[in-house]
Amino acid sequence: VAGLAEWRQLRRSARVCVGELGPEPAEMDLFDVDGAGRVQLALLPHETLHVPLTYLSLLPYLPLSRTRAAERGLDRAVRDREGKEEGKEGAGERASNADQAPARVIELRVISCTHGHVVAVVRVQLRPRPAVLQRTLRFFEPENGLMRRRIRYLPSHGSRSNISFASSRFVHCVETASAEDGDASAGPGGSRVVVEWGPCGADGPGGGLELLLRVRSGSFPSCGLFYLLIYQDPHRCRLHEVWQVVVQSRQRLDLHGCVGSVLAADLVVRGDRFPRRVRASSSRGRGGELVQFSPQATFQLVPGAYNRLGLQLTPRSIGQRRLQIHLVDVDSGCLVSAWLLLLAAAAPLVTRTYDMELQAHTPAHKKIVFKNPWAEARRFLLQSSDEALMLPRAPVLEVAGGGTALLRLWFSGQPQQGGKSEVYLFLSDAQSGAGGEDCFLFRIHHSNHSVG
Repeated sequence: VAGLAEWRQLRRSARVCVGELGPEPAEMDLFDVDGAGRVQLALLPHETLHVPLTYLSLLPYLPLSRTRAAERGLDRAVRDREGKEEGKEGAGERASNADQAPARVIELRVISCTHGHVVAVVRVQLRPRPAVLQRTLRFFEPENGLMRRRIRYLPSHGSRSNISFASSRFVHCVETASAEDGDASAGPGGSRVVVEWGPCGADGPGGGLELLLRVRSGSFPSCGLFYLLIYQDPHRCRLHEVWQVVVQSRQRLDLHGCVGSVLAADLVVRGDRFPRRVRASSSRGRGGELVQFSPQATFQLVPGAYNRLGLQLTPRSIGQRRLQIHLVDVDSGCLVSAWLLLLAAAAPLVTRTYDMELQAHTPAHKKIVFKNPWAEARRFLLQSSDEALMLPRAPVLEVAGGGTALLRLWFSGQPQQGGKSEVYLFLSDAQSGAGGEDCFLFRIHHSNHSVG
């Protein structure tokens, strides 16, 4: 403690670990700082003063690894056996005390400013405990990239304080080297995390706190880990919440194409020293996209060789989105490889456009005449970009060469925001599976009155 304001804040907020605080307030001239920045305290003859001492650890709690725990367990067993053989009592107690050795010992020296000799030595033994995590944020990012995330932290509904929520919160970042090796955080020169915070919207009692995170991800399969400590005072006396942020690196795969077109790519997986039985799976996109793999079932991963895994994807809506692709060992359940698929879908080439007016919340059936532009008979595969709005009654349509057929469509009548919605109908060759034959656009206007 190097200042009166900090000591008064500590007396009001922090819990005393050793000793008791008197009812008298702290004196104005209690602290004196010399030219070197050292704190000096003046004492009268035979006067007693309780020196304020605070300890704040910003290193995360790291439990013992299995190897060190096994070594300690073996040492304890050896000491117990030696104690029994020699007939000494209390061997188990000594082993227990050895296991409870402090993780760190701090030595505090009180030096006389007049004579320069040591007046007292205080040794503080520290045994860290794991902190309580209020939130865990997990992000999946492409390897060797820069992640930017903006997080809004709003006060609880029961908070009625007149003080601004953002101005009364102070954020401190504790960075670790890796979530796997458990090394201590790097210094300021090797930091890979930048945290900025400020008021969100109107700075007042109802306003929130906005945090901007910039994190540089490593190579796959690295996993970055850091903590965000949110305090309620600038002296870090009252800890409000502890957040754990995990950034997992994934191999990057970019796919660009039009809505309704079939996008294909090959994933290369290098086998390790052991033969594995693996299976690929993916998440579903916001537009309902589902990745199809080749091979689709479980297959053997050849050790020491480069294995090929094919995939196909058909975008259903315009925009950018992310999909997770995992290759998992079916026997052990461990993750062999992982990709982050970045999909960018543009608007398709529309051959026909239909403007339709439907009654809201009322399903409807429509028929459209379709002519086969080819001279030979064809089988067409019908797909909707949004099956919640429109669905073809027959997914496959057979049309003779140069002939016509009816497209039977079902519309749900569920209006979207604004009362207008758009949906695409894709016609592709059912035999080859290639898209791009035809694309129909339906502009649906929903009304509350009956439509004839």
